[in-house]
Amino acid sequence: LADDMQIGDKIVPGAYNFDKDLTVKEILAEIAGIEFKTYTVNINEGAKAEDLAKTLKELGVIESESDFVNACNNLGVTSFKAGEHKITMPSKVANIIKSLAQN
Repeated sequence: LADDMQIGDKIVPGAYNFDKDLTVKEILAEIAGIEFKTYTVNINEGAKAEDLAKTLKELGVIESESDFVNACNNLGVTSFKAGEHKITMPSKVANIIKSLAQN
């Protein structure tokens, strides 16, 4: 999970006290000193990887449009589910693509 959240190198050693109702993700975020950020993205019917990459770059979800498109190509993803989607960061680009892909 730390790898999926891309925080493996951000974990800060120390002693922590946690509420028992926290999720594992929330605990990992706490010990890595990060906060989750949720983005809302609207995908139009027939959107291509390049279209989505541009939108995600403008929102600040990804850093490189070309890297996103290449990751889509590597995963064999060519179409995406139309509609409104929530993306919680940090997360691996591959996980984002898989969550938005048309099955």
